[in-house]
Amino acid sequence: RSGVPVVPRRLLPLSIKTRLGLDCVVVERWVEHLLEARPAAITLHGRTLQQMYRGAADWSAIAEAAKLARGTGTLMLGNGDLNTLVDAIRRAAESKVQGVLVGRGVLVGTGVRVGVDVAERVGVAVLTGAAAVRVAATASNTAVGLPSPVTNWVT
Repeated sequence: RSGVPVVPRRLLPLSIKTRLGLDCVVVERWVEHLLEARPAAITLHGRTLQQMYRGAADWSAIAEAAKLARGTGTLMLGNGDLNTLVDAIRRAAESKVQGVLVGRGVLVGTGVRVGVDVAERVGVAVLTGAAAVRVAATASNTAVGLPSPVTNWVT
């Protein structure tokens, strides 16, 4: 051959980032279809493609998706309107997703970035820039003004 080492083939986990639908919310039918592929993770943005970034993200639809994915082995991550660490923790707790992806919220100001510094001091690991938030929350959360500890978040 060319002298380039051959890398053995291996299975790679599949993850999917998608929206609630094209021009209307079809989360139940769409997520059930995606779950048939048994992806490692699904990240659901809380708007339709037609909405782009207009209007508020629909976290109740994301919560419905999380409910559908529960027990399947697929991580359900939520995305949309996460401008602060408190937003991320609150939305994850309310929707019962296993994590969140922070996208444009990192650019909105220093809310998430400052939150990351605080979070790291109290045992919350956060990766920003379209990254998952993993909470290994402790009782220290309340001491720094964060909501009650949230557990079971996975990156």
